[in-house]
Amino acid sequence: MLSIQRHLIVKAIFLLSKIGAHRASLACTDKLLQLNVSLSQLRQAVASAHAREDHETALRFSTYAIEKFPSNSFGYLEKAKILATLGETEEAVEILRIAPACGPVSDALRSYQSHSKPAAKKTVKKPQARVASHDLEQSLLMAGNDASWLGIIAEQAEQAIKADPSNPTNFNILARTYHQLNLHVKLIEAITSFPDSISSRLNYQLMLAKAYQASRNHLAAYDTLIAAQIEHPAERKLLMRISDMLRDDAQTARAYSYLCASQALYPSYGSVKRLSFEIDHALFDHARKTLLSILEFPQEALMKFMPMINRATPFFPDLEKSTQAARASARELLSAETGRKGINPDDQIKVAVKCRWINEAHGIVKRNRGGKQPVSRDNMAWLDTVTTQISRIRPLVEMATTNELSSHLYGLKNGSIVDIDPNTIDPLKTVEVFIPTVFFAAPNEEKPSYATVREFLGNVYDYLMSRRDLTLVPRHQWNWRNCDPRIPNARIVSYHTNAPYNSNHLHIQEVPLAGRCSMDHQGFAGYSSLATVHTPIEDVSASISENMLAENEKVLHHTYVQNNVSKYSQTINRVSYDDDYVFVALQIPTDTVAALAYITGAELVKSVAEHYLGTNTKVRVKRHPYCNSMTVQKTLDALLQAEAIEISDASVHDLISGAKAVFTVNSGVGLEALLHSRPVIVTGECDYAYATSAQPKSIDELKTILNNDFSFDPARTRKLLHYYVNGYSMASNDAKGIHEKLSSWLT
Repeated sequence: MLSIQRHLIVKAIFLLSKIGAHRASLACTDKLLQLNVSLSQLRQAVASAHAREDHETALRFSTYAIEKFPSNSFGYLEKAKILATLGETEEAVEILRIAPACGPVSDALRSYQSHSKPAAKKTVKKPQARVASHDLEQSLLMAGNDASWLGIIAEQAEQAIKADPSNPTNFNILARTYHQLNLHVKLIEAITSFPDSISSRLNYQLMLAKAYQASRNHLAAYDTLIAAQIEHPAERKLLMRISDMLRDDAQTARAYSYLCASQALYPSYGSVKRLSFEIDHALFDHARKTLLSILEFPQEALMKFMPMINRATPFFPDLEKSTQAARASARELLSAETGRKGINPDDQIKVAVKCRWINEAHGIVKRNRGGKQPVSRDNMAWLDTVTTQISRIRPLVEMATTNELSSHLYGLKNGSIVDIDPNTIDPLKTVEVFIPTVFFAAPNEEKPSYATVREFLGNVYDYLMSRRDLTLVPRHQWNWRNCDPRIPNARIVSYHTNAPYNSNHLHIQEVPLAGRCSMDHQGFAGYSSLATVHTPIEDVSASISENMLAENEKVLHHTYVQNNVSKYSQTINRVSYDDDYVFVALQIPTDTVAALAYITGAELVKSVAEHYLGTNTKVRVKRHPYCNSMTVQKTLDALLQAEAIEISDASVHDLISGAKAVFTVNSGVGLEALLHSRPVIVTGECDYAYATSAQPKSIDELKTILNNDFSFDPARTRKLLHYYVNGYSMASNDAKGIHEKLSSWLT
């Protein structure tokens, strides 16, 4: 493997030199010299440098040869030859005087000493303006994520296109380079400037649509895909991409029709993607039929799609035996040392980690080390990260894996494995512990809040494992929104779930106040008991002094407002507004809590903007960073054109700070606005409803509220904030507080 790496780096050095990327070439030279290079490889590298008349690289290699092999004359002779070529004869003689004595060294010394004049200094050739497409292609393959190298390739590709516009390869290289650099605007400009015969090709249309999406122009992306679909009506990639865009816009029926069409063209992956869609949209009758058809797939296909199949299994407990058999078959296939797997080792690793089979994942790395297809560094790094993240809960993970493969359950008590008999156990001393995806997320799936959740759950699991009177039954939580308990009346701990109120069930979820998670018996955010039942706030606050309530509010204001801390990272470029305005914080319309909206975000911003249009009050709007909704974009575009709103990417704290009121459906920004002592109007269920100014349930109610003065209740806000951080949520690193909460729950 190391020799292949050396070969690729040497090749990269001279390709870079050929296209004029000298700095990148020298960087690759440094990388090569960090490896354990042999003398024969140095000879080859120097010879190649001479062939390219790349004196600088040849000099670096020859100097390294002297340092690495001081008793061999090769490095001294080569360095002296280069110095003499560059006109530095005296320096060449000095190098040879310290070289090991031998015939070639003596001959070279006499030759250089006999010259009465220094040799004329040769200049390095400038790179040609035009570079062969083959060389650019090779350079792009080797550039990786090196921005400087990629930038040079883009410049060379542009020159090549101007010199030979009939060569389609150069267009392809330019587009791929911009795509790799994430220069979305440049990519859009490039593809739209290509000749129609080039830009109309499917790969460019897909690339163009993706660039529009990355630039948050979802309407242009959709139009691009639809136009391409007319030209390529039976292309499954287009059908799936269109379906995804319609899904993100909450156009469920249309999205489903496109997805079903793609399934007809690609039955295996299309079926699994359809299953995922059906369970996410509660189409359970359809999902059952789809799952049953998938379970008939060949073993290799089942193994490949097992992570997606797992997401559906909590909704169909009656199919438990069939899904467990499929899971066992997939695991057996991955574990086998030999035999056809159906996918390459990198994809095998992905399946193993997503299925939480960590031992099998390490086995895949081991058996492919040194082979034709070793596991990539990125995937090995992912596996190492996951292994570290679960190190403190490894016994729970391994036991959960056993339980998901068996119809019989096993538990852990005092560190020992025990059989679980539902007829004899004490359900109040038995806890089904559901382990979520946050511990196994792929790097591209990682979110800022996951570290908080892992730390919080780690403290929860530590305490539960320390209790000698408890029997823990570890389970894998395959689905973000649902878990499937198998022990009647037992206690349950799960993440990001909601269900009818049950005092034996703890639902854990990160809250809008960064670094904290809530524990509730009904759910999270608008699904939590705190959204509608406010007596605990009143009961606890009755025994808390006004000074303590005020001090708690002051601490929270300093922690979050003054330090510009929010759930999502905020811009460090602070802004101060001194004009009259209201702030509308938008959300993802397909988010879980969006189902709790009485008035959607698009309806809300339209109503507020229309109310203030033509007045001295401005309407400032911030779109959610993950919102891909075309409806939201269309609404905002129309309001912008009418000069009814301003869209801002400023910190939410800056936008809240100067606003006379904050409007949102049920975003966590509403809670943050209470820290600023601002009136908050919500149009959905939320866990801070106790202190909001209003909660209209129709557009008519909203209009009535807009026509009246906004009120802010400081006393209710202080009570809510105190309960929110002392009873409802805890800091993820507050092990003592988390343990006390769990102890109270288990008493």
